[in-house]
Amino acid sequence: MQLRVRSITYLAEAINGYELVDPRGRDLPRFEAGAHIELRVGGFLRQYSLWNDPAERRRYCIAVLRESESQGGSQYLHETVRAGDLVEVSMPRNNFPLDATAARHLLIAGGIGIAPIISMISELRRRHAEFEVHYCTRSPEKTAFRGELEPLVGEQRLQFHHDGGNPAHGLDIAAALRDPVPGTHLYYCGPAPLMAAAAQAAVEWPPGTVHCEYFTTAQERILGDDRPFRVSSQEAAAIMRSRSERRSSVSCSVAASPSGLPVNWAIAALASPPILPANPITATRSWKGTGANATC
Repeated sequence: MQLRVRSITYLAEAINGYELVDPRGRDLPRFEAGAHIELRVGGFLRQYSLWNDPAERRRYCIAVLRESESQGGSQYLHETVRAGDLVEVSMPRNNFPLDATAARHLLIAGGIGIAPIISMISELRRRHAEFEVHYCTRSPEKTAFRGELEPLVGEQRLQFHHDGGNPAHGLDIAAALRDPVPGTHLYYCGPAPLMAAAAQAAVEWPPGTVHCEYFTTAQERILGDDRPFRVSSQEAAAIMRSRSERRSSVSCSVAASPSGLPVNWAIAALASPPILPANPITATRSWKGTGANATC
């Protein structure tokens, strides 16, 4: 579907927010917290999480980090797309949903990985659910939605962690995930080091309580009839264990593009540290289900 860029806002250093609406002012298809859309811009197909309140029907909001070495989607959005432009957008899809059975929700976001977490916060507040958020960034200047999230600090529901570029000075993920409170579900999204640390720290959590979404800065160029790779995973038969003696059992189904290029990295992404291919693709891993790829 074609949507119009109604506004572009500055969210943080190198991060813009894009508000997408129907050109005729009609309601948009509903979406759930954690959902993403695919956006076709400048000959690229990228996936972006929706960060606005799922109760809203008149707009989709995404946050886009301008990658320093980007030659694709993020560069085009930041440098070329302007308010009033029309863009091609897919229907919302959700591979990173909140679990309705959870008694408590622990959410960890790193950098632009805050996007789906923001939407989750809106939904959890509406449900009057118990939740706690850890938001990790390099500095306050690189922290999107800082003003909107400040009230949660006073409510003791959110902590900012600024590491200055050194993860050792940020959130102690191992300590934060040690001895989970019964009924708690974990959700995390962020850059590769955070994902690896959280996966390792959560190996002893009960099956079905750990949910995550991977993302990468790789761009998928649309060439002719090509489509982006999609990687999905079945619920883990065993949560990933220590590198030396335990491994997760994850069944992955892969649908390659029409070009027939092989894909075999979903399992490698579960290693600690993660093993990435020469040309990584975007993937989603959720212990609770399968689905299309998504970008935080």
